[in-house]
Amino acid sequence: MTTWLITSVSSGFGRRMTEQPLAAGDRVVGTVRAPDAVAELEAAYGELFCTARLDVTGSPPCTRS
Repeated sequence: MTTWLITSVSSGFGRRMTEQPLAAGDRVVGTVRAPDAVAELEAAYGELFCTARLDVTGSPPCTRS
């Protein structure tokens, strides 16, 4: 069994990249802004699917020193 780390798993490309390894029986750790957006994946795959909340939209801009 392989463990995948995939960013932005709630929609689009990240969502499709998440569904394929889960369907094959692999584990996925995925980042999301809103964990409730992937509730059905959590219900369907249980311990094979784990999320970490990651929202960088409010981060302060990078500055040069």
